[in-house]
Amino acid sequence: MMKSERDNNIMNVEDVLQDVEIGEEVDKGTGSQTPERDRKGWKRTLLVALVVSAVAAIGLGLGLGLKGASSSSVADESTQQSQTSHVTPYLSPPEEPTGDTSHDEESASLENEEAEVYYRSPPTDPIPATLRLISPSIMSGYAAGEEGCNELYSDIYNAAAILANEEIKENAEDYDDRYSGGYGCRSYSYSSFSGGVPKSLNRAPDSGSVTEDSYETNNQEGGVDEADVMKSDGKHVFTGYGDILVIWDAKTGEELSRTRIPPRKALAKEEGGYQSYYNRMPSISGLLLDSNSNRIVVIASGYGQKYRFDYPGRPVLGDKGEVQVRVYDITKIPTDGSELPLIASKELDGRYRAAREIDGVAHIVVQSSVETHSHISRALDNKRDVYDDLNREKYVAAATEKAKEVLHRFSTQMVEELVTNSGGKDCSAVIRVALYASGGADVDSDGLPDTITSGGILRSYIQTFSFDISAGHDTESLGLDTKAAGSFFPSGSSEVYASKDVIIAAGRGYHRHPGGSWSQSTYFLAYKLQADGSAPSGLSIGSAPGYVLNQFSMDEYKGYFRVATTERARWACVESSEPSVWRSSWTRCKWRRVSESKSQLVVMKFPESGTSEYSGEMKTIKVIRDLGVTEEIKSARFFDDKAYIVTFRQTDPLYTIDFKDPENPEVTDELKITGFSSYLHPVGNDRLLAIG
Repeated sequence: MMKSERDNNIMNVEDVLQDVEIGEEVDKGTGSQTPERDRKGWKRTLLVALVVSAVAAIGLGLGLGLKGASSSSVADESTQQSQTSHVTPYLSPPEEPTGDTSHDEESASLENEEAEVYYRSPPTDPIPATLRLISPSIMSGYAAGEEGCNELYSDIYNAAAILANEEIKENAEDYDDRYSGGYGCRSYSYSSFSGGVPKSLNRAPDSGSVTEDSYETNNQEGGVDEADVMKSDGKHVFTGYGDILVIWDAKTGEELSRTRIPPRKALAKEEGGYQSYYNRMPSISGLLLDSNSNRIVVIASGYGQKYRFDYPGRPVLGDKGEVQVRVYDITKIPTDGSELPLIASKELDGRYRAAREIDGVAHIVVQSSVETHSHISRALDNKRDVYDDLNREKYVAAATEKAKEVLHRFSTQMVEELVTNSGGKDCSAVIRVALYASGGADVDSDGLPDTITSGGILRSYIQTFSFDISAGHDTESLGLDTKAAGSFFPSGSSEVYASKDVIIAAGRGYHRHPGGSWSQSTYFLAYKLQADGSAPSGLSIGSAPGYVLNQFSMDEYKGYFRVATTERARWACVESSEPSVWRSSWTRCKWRRVSESKSQLVVMKFPESGTSEYSGEMKTIKVIRDLGVTEEIKSARFFDDKAYIVTFRQTDPLYTIDFKDPENPEVTDELKITGFSSYLHPVGNDRLLAIG
């Protein structure tokens, strides 16, 4: 993992990170083991690990939810704080990958096993690891029961091992210029909204005004209602102001009701909490209105539990309890300013990304950061005291042993949290862990799939929660019954698009090229939505060059996924013979721009499940390239068999693209005007409103 990418991952954490020593002292007299150990040596190490783990398990009397036994103080405290799992994960790290792992070259390999393609780490890596690439099995998820969770543990361990290998190798190469931990950012949040909400919007009607007969949200797709901070049913206006839901009479402007979203009790110090510099109060992020059931869904953010960085029980999944979903009854709205009656509520782990309501069913997307830095990277940081006075070879040996310990603890805790997070009793709601790369493709100059070098394997965990808004709920606990599906995602950010059938998350990533340059990529994760509110099912994953601007840059049409992206200008370290142009210790080069910014429209096809050709991957059908070279997309909109894209540098080219043949779209018109348009909207059948 490159340092720039690691720092980006660190900055996703909202805590004020504190420096803390992780792990036990490493015996300075040991560590002579070299990273180039043979397979027999690994198996002997594994056998010892199995015996030690088994003895430790018997001694501690741990059955369900076995915790990683360790002599370090951090591991002991972590064991005490971990929650009991519903399943029994592996007692020790998974065995070395089966199959032929001997390679003539010191590089990673891609191997086929029963129609599955696996990435296998090179034999020179400190820890052997294997992980599947895109294949038909990944979208089906893990099996129910203990077997599925054991397999999930193994996949998480291998994915984390790949990242740990990159950390160890990078620290070894950069041993004299060590990285110091302790970066972080403060958490900013909304304060409780006191005052500022107008008591009344009462005003005399304008006799010359036109009567409004449409109160719907400006939605991207017909039949798919998007969450917004303001909703109306024609009779009332519902608005989120900070932590208050305010309701007015739509005709008179008179305020009728105020409902305050309650704050969450902060964690006590002994629970791992710390005193924030800011008063974290909830803030309403979106509303979904279901007039058929006379209910309104309020989605509030800012509930996250903040843990001290040195707390042993710190969760692996970040943004714990960040979102709260509350369903209120609006059958009879109070007129005396009192609150709405609460029907049900639930806390969700992750940051709120988007929400949709389709035929009375709510779909909410949240995304959690994965704390690989605090749980893995910090333990391998070569600036820690435990690695003092070690040479490069001894550091690799010591860090490798430490990595095995923290990887087991990390993977075990991750499985426990995923089971609890999904609200289930097994791991069947999790899409299989995989690299976002196809067999034989997307391999960079080091032989590693690009999602490894960008730190993207376990970058985040994204979930879609679904529930029937009109369904009955427990009147005592007021618990909201939701169904969820989740997947690890190679990006820390996401834009969300939804049609009536699918919901797609798009996240930014990178692809490394020879010479050290990077280009932008967008990764896609698609779920199939269920009309009855049951759990969404994994549909497919895919990628495209460049970045999407926003949700309007994506569209689903007749089984095809259409997306408009921009690739920024790319710079690379070009070799130079000039002695004065030293830019690093590994090459003599000069940074130059090797390609201009450009945009494209990519057409992909969703895989057809149940067929012999099903792969789990969106297949690229057509790419219209070089839209606005040296420019970037400023707005895009799709309408059935037409697409409109605006790019800009000094003028505003508006491209019209015809999709009568979805597999062979073509640019049919281009209009250049001064300035640029940032939003496009249809007005009738033959007019397009451009705002900018």
